[in-house]
Amino acid sequence: VPAGALFFNKTYSWKIKVWDNEYATAEADGFNFTTLVHRPPKVDFYWRPLPQRLSAGETISFYDDTNFYDTASPKRKWNWILPAGLVPLSPTDTYNISAKAERMGAYNITLQATDSENLTCSTAKTITIGRSVPIIKEVIPR
Repeated sequence: VPAGALFFNKTYSWKIKVWDNEYATAEADGFNFTTLVHRPPKVDFYWRPLPQRLSAGETISFYDDTNFYDTASPKRKWNWILPAGLVPLSPTDTYNISAKAERMGAYNITLQATDSENLTCSTAKTITIGRSVPIIKEVIPR
C-alpha cells in the first residue's frame, strides 16, 4: 500500500504468502477491489433556536452543515428522519427544514445525505424540548 493509505477510485489486488517453521511456503492471490470514487459526505447539522431555549409548540429550524466531496451538487439528496411527536412543517427531503415539537421530551433526529455518486452517510443528534412558553396577555389597568 503506497504511503500506508489507499487512493480513491483505484483498483487494488493483493496476495498472501505464508510459511511454516521449516520455511515451506504457500502463496495465493486475493480478489481485486476498487476503492470509492471519492470521500463520502461528512454529515452534520444544527438547529435554531439555541438548544437551551427549545420549548414545546415552538418552530425549530434544522440546517444542513454537511461537507460533500463530489462536484455535481444538483444531484445531491437529503432525508431528515423525525420521530413521532416532532411534526415537520416543510418537506423533509431538502437541505434545511422546520418542525414543531408537540410535547416536552428528548427527540432523536437523523439526517441522511447522498452525493451525486450515490454515496450516503448519516448522523443522528438528540434535542431536548422543555416547557411551552406561556402566552402573555397585557391587560390595561382600570
